[in-house]
Amino acid sequence: MFSAIRKHLGLSQPSMAERLEVSVDLVKGWETGRRPLTRVSAEDLWRHEHVILAAGAPAELVSVLSEAIRADVILANVPGADDAHVLGPHPLAAIVPGRTLTELLAWPISGVPPRVLRGLVNGERAQLPAGDRKDLAHALAITAESADGNTEQGAMLRRQAAYLAASEPTMAGWTPPMPRRPVAVADSWLPEWPVQRSRAIAAASAGDVDALHQFVDTSLVSEQAKSANLTYWAYWCGEIPHVWRSDAQMVTTPVESWPGDKLLSTLLDGLVHAPYRDLCAHTLNTLLERKPHLVHAHRERLAETLTHSLDANHDGALAPSARDALQQTHYLVRSLR
Repeated sequence: MFSAIRKHLGLSQPSMAERLEVSVDLVKGWETGRRPLTRVSAEDLWRHEHVILAAGAPAELVSVLSEAIRADVILANVPGADDAHVLGPHPLAAIVPGRTLTELLAWPISGVPPRVLRGLVNGERAQLPAGDRKDLAHALAITAESADGNTEQGAMLRRQAAYLAASEPTMAGWTPPMPRRPVAVADSWLPEWPVQRSRAIAAASAGDVDALHQFVDTSLVSEQAKSANLTYWAYWCGEIPHVWRSDAQMVTTPVESWPGDKLLSTLLDGLVHAPYRDLCAHTLNTLLERKPHLVHAHRERLAETLTHSLDANHDGALAPSARDALQQTHYLVRSLR
């Protein structure tokens, strides 16, 4: 991460060290992970960030540096495979990461850089040897399998540990067994509902859309579940600035408290590119029903993307219910002109 910022500024390691008034060896240590940024004092980190901003780094890129440090702290405190059973709060049960933090957490395990850094890191991998990556993924898998999915904290831990474990290439497609009791009924939201949602998205990303269709048909029915899905996705893509400490904030955060523009853009991109297009279609329909002002603000892009998505579905890639949701959304866009 630090290396990406330095290269974005067009600075050599000696030049960066000179600007920050530190040794070249320290800059090299930050970039290799030999001397983690987590050991830098808050005062020095604040000063370094201001120097980097003054050198011309975009503010959003510098803010990602803070997220990267948070990711390092979380990963450094994940129990190993031999002590994953240790009692006490697990770092992945203490915070609900948004998209950028999740991608930063997965980067050392998957080798896939966060989208905010793509084009800046040129295929570089976050520093973690192959053996360590597998050991970490194995520890995360044990954590996911042993977490109690029927409790709020356990379900949250299960969901996040499973996602990160499955990002390791040799574990692609792996998911922990689900609790046997129903995930959601028409008028309720349970702690393992987000686990089911994540599992359905992961399965669709691996090419199996059956779990996604089942989730949409059985667990995205009640108004509470629709609101939870909408609000969590808004949090995920950065609509909600404060950090969540619990998955329950999916149902306690009012839909009216966030604007919706970032989520709209994310869903429209998903309709074109994502393997979970069905969920994007249903979520977009709910979003515009709850926030019709977005139609006026983004009518041109909405009309273009919806027309393309409906025309491109001649091969039946979307389930009938998802196509119906798109048609309803298309009608809504036309009727609000």
